[in-house]
Amino acid sequence: MNINQLYKGLIKRGLNARMVTLYNRDGIEGEQPAIMVDHDYTGYYPSRDALNAHETACNFARRHGYKTEPRGCYSATLIWGCN
Repeated sequence: MNINQLYKGLIKRGLNARMVTLYNRDGIEGEQPAIMVDHDYTGYYPSRDALNAHETACNFARRHGYKTEPRGCYSATLIWGCN
């Protein structure tokens, strides 16, 4: 599955995803397309909806061979390819 198909799959699951570009991924020079899934929340701690959105995005991405990482105290999830 390529990154565009992954993006469409995240949108179909009701997640707020957008395409971004990574520079110097894992210390390798160059640009690489990535996906940022936003699931912002209000208050001091992540809401249940934000944590569920993060888990949904991570599980879907990892199942298709992509790396994930939470950003900004679980206000977003970054997804990028391993290849």
